[in-house]
Amino acid sequence: MRVESGNDAGATEAYERVVELDPDNAVANHDLGILAKKRNDWTEAGLRFERALELKPDYTNAAYQLGIVREQQGDNDAAIFLYEAVLKRDPENTRAAQRLERLQALQDSPE
Repeated sequence: MRVESGNDAGATEAYERVVELDPDNAVANHDLGILAKKRNDWTEAGLRFERALELKPDYTNAAYQLGIVREQQGDNDAAIFLYEAVLKRDPENTRAAQRLERLQALQDSPE
C-alpha cells in the first residue's frame, strides 16, 4: 500500500493494522504521519514521525517530515535542529537545505 494511492481512509486503516500487528514498524508509523499531515492533524503527524525516529534514528525522511510539523507548530528551533540533522546524513537533500535556509533567514531578520 502506498500513501499516494488516493484512498487516505483506507490507507490509514491498513497502516494502523500494520502498526497494531508490528508496533516497531518505522515505515508504517512514518506513513501514518504522512496521512495525518495530509489531514492537517499536526499533533498526530508529529507523534508518528517521532515514533518512526525512535525506531530508526537514521530515518532522514521522518526527521524531515517532523521538521515540517514543528514549523507548522511554530517551533522553528526544533525544525532547524531536525533539518540540520537531515543534512548531516544527507548533504544533498535540497528540500531540507531550502527549508533550513528560509528558517535561518527568518531568525536573522529584525523583528
